[in-house]
Amino acid sequence: QRQVGDTVFIPKRNTVVDNTADNPAPESLIFDKAEVAEKIEKRKESLSEVEAKINQYNAELKEAKSEEVKESLKAKILKWKEVKTKMIDRLDKDQHNLSD
Repeated sequence: QRQVGDTVFIPKRNTVVDNTADNPAPESLIFDKAEVAEKIEKRKESLSEVEAKINQYNAELKEAKSEEVKESLKAKILKWKEVKTKMIDRLDKDQHNLSD
């Protein structure tokens, strides 16, 4: 070692920056997108089931004789249309997030 007198040298610190939160691995991005795509497909299947249920209630409404049954079916159709609207909104949001 070389003597430098009374001067004290403090070595610089090597800082390690953890970028894993900001820059995830490409593999995890691919798997995340695959999971989102799978959820989208399941929601599309559920959406088609809801549409089938609405169509079934519409057919029953046409066949219904009493006003009480008609009102009940109309309420069910309205409820399922609201569910369908919410599902479409979530599906659009998921598809938008997938494209990002």
